[in-house]
Amino acid sequence: MKCPAIVRYVSCEPLLEPISLRSWLPMFSPIPGTLGKGIDQVIVGGESGPGARPMEEEWAIDLLEQCIEARIAFFFKQGSSNNWPSYKDFDSFPADLQVRQYPHDDTVNMTNPQKCRMCGCTGDYCMHCVQRTGIPCHWIEHDLCSACI
Repeated sequence: MKCPAIVRYVSCEPLLEPISLRSWLPMFSPIPGTLGKGIDQVIVGGESGPGARPMEEEWAIDLLEQCIEARIAFFFKQGSSNNWPSYKDFDSFPADLQVRQYPHDDTVNMTNPQKCRMCGCTGDYCMHCVQRTGIPCHWIEHDLCSACI
């Protein structure tokens, strides 16, 4: 962390097993206005090409949840060509993993990492709400998004 950098990220690709960054992310979670002073983004992807090893969806979702908890940008690059039929097709990814955020992205909620009690969205990662309603969700109550009313 002593190396000067505008953006710092962790690349978890290829993701070959479940990993926990929890002991690292909260310690380095950026605060508004401190881009580049901690870990700003986690990039996740599966392996492709001949001999590609599998990546489980649950492993990527767990990393997404860790990023939500730490208020870190999450970017899901691709699944594994071993066990994802359309491993590069963003629209075929599970709705929870249709997330491509950048460190400067306003959709990374730095102050409110809550979850909707109905659909589980966080208001930051709401592609499934957009797909269901056609508009991004927003908070109606502390644990209920607009897509679920």
